[in-house]
Amino acid sequence: LAGAYVLFTVGWIIGGLRLQGASQVLIGPVGYQAALWTAVAAPLLWFVGVYVLTRASKTWVRVTWLFAGLALLAPWPFLMVAAVGMVAS
Repeated sequence: LAGAYVLFTVGWIIGGLRLQGASQVLIGPVGYQAALWTAVAAPLLWFVGVYVLTRASKTWVRVTWLFAGLALLAPWPFLMVAAVGMVAS
């Protein structure tokens, strides 16, 4: 599952950078950069947090939290832009 979280991080980077031009209408550049890098860090932080906080728990608890993170942290900008094509800036 660690590999999936790394791929999600890469997906957030690619998807977020592809939407950077289109997002300038809605949010300022500083706010966009802050949101982008928070989204990029979220999958890795979730994985490390689950790993550390469920160290003493049963295996099924850790696996459940890891799958919940995969569902919550899907890189939607990458998935949507890849399905539709490049967003015109």
